[in-house]
Amino acid sequence: MKVLLVVNPAASSVTARRRVAVEDILSAGHDLSVVVTKGRDHATELARRAAAEGVEVVAVLGGDGTINEAANGLACSATALAALPGGSTSVFARTLGHTNDVVTAARELAAALDVGSRRRMGLGKANGRRYLFNLGVGFDAEVVAHVEGGSLKSRFGQAAFVYSSVVTWLSQKDPTMPHLTVKVAGDENPHPGSFVLCLNTNPYTYLGPRPLNVAPGTGFDTGLAVAVLRDVRLATLAKTMRSVLGDGHDLGRQPGVTVLTDVETVTITGEDPIPYQVDGEYLGRADAVEVSREADCLEVVVP
Repeated sequence: MKVLLVVNPAASSVTARRRVAVEDILSAGHDLSVVVTKGRDHATELARRAAAEGVEVVAVLGGDGTINEAANGLACSATALAALPGGSTSVFARTLGHTNDVVTAARELAAALDVGSRRRMGLGKANGRRYLFNLGVGFDAEVVAHVEGGSLKSRFGQAAFVYSSVVTWLSQKDPTMPHLTVKVAGDENPHPGSFVLCLNTNPYTYLGPRPLNVAPGTGFDTGLAVAVLRDVRLATLAKTMRSVLGDGHDLGRQPGVTVLTDVETVTITGEDPIPYQVDGEYLGRADAVEVSREADCLEVVVP
């Protein structure tokens, strides 16, 4: 099988030793080529070119942002995406069922390639950018922006997100007031919020080994789940964390939290241009974020 391995050498869990091990494992039974990303959005270009050249599988050794870029290059093509856990959290690879260890996951991937284990999945889309598992608007995106604004992530891994969450919360002008408006197709009532998630699957992310469950039952073949936190008061955030660290089924029953499932389109606006992120990659600010779902548009290799 013709396989292209896209490597982000700057990803948190990618070392020279692990990269060599992954290459040895995947090249043992397949025609493997290896390319290295040189900057943001390069993985999209590499994946799109591979699909045009008839490569059967594009495997990505990098974080969720690099995997997201590759997915955007492969969507609606015949080339399959394979994800290896090369980042600090590696949400997508773990959601697919991979072990959160690069070398072990490479062995799982090689076995999946040998037996042709694949599935089709839908993607979310935000202002034209496809995403694999989550879109965050407002507080969540501000946290991601803070992490990306320095060297915290490469130095401290997941602890950087905890630190940035505290710094971001302290910088809020008024954590008690919503500044976003969420309009869901088919729902006549707009929802005010300060923190919005549009999930293509569950979990939302991981905290160490623990999944944060926002919308159990949402998956790659269902509609989107939309979670709206009206405010980011400590009481609201504490109740939310308690729920998502459990099974997440009672999140929508928490005061100040709305959870809608099987959603196809959403429009999010704000008093000022609003920050948003997809799959942990900050995309900046926009006057509005138009969210939709593309069904059955990506082939994925699964362990």
